[in-house]
Amino acid sequence: MNKSPDFRNTLMEALGMKILPMQNGKYYASMPVDHRTVQIQGCLHGGASIALAETLAGYASSTLCSQEEFPVGISVTANHINTACAGTVIAEATPIKLGKRLHLWQVDILNDNKDILSTVRITNYLISHNS
Repeated sequence: MNKSPDFRNTLMEALGMKILPMQNGKYYASMPVDHRTVQIQGCLHGGASIALAETLAGYASSTLCSQEEFPVGISVTANHINTACAGTVIAEATPIKLGKRLHLWQVDILNDNKDILSTVRITNYLISHNS
């Protein structure tokens, strides 16, 4: 299931997020740095970065779930160490632990020069549709 999700009428569409092709076991997404994603000083909003990271980790977990399961985020920890004021950011999700009920992801947000802007740890809990 590497089909791009339908983001119509969602936060993801409003922020211009796009799922990119998976490479070498890592998942990728992009988001523009523009009027939708910046704070009042004109640089990337930390909340937009977290939204991108959580979106990508959720998508990545969903590709690994059975049809009877879906992931929900239960923990997000972010460190913002740099910023961008233009261009596009890329999120790169790497699985740390893929258990039966918990998925732990490391998501790095990178600028156009591949510098790390934010590093985010996300834990997803897999819930059964029957729960």
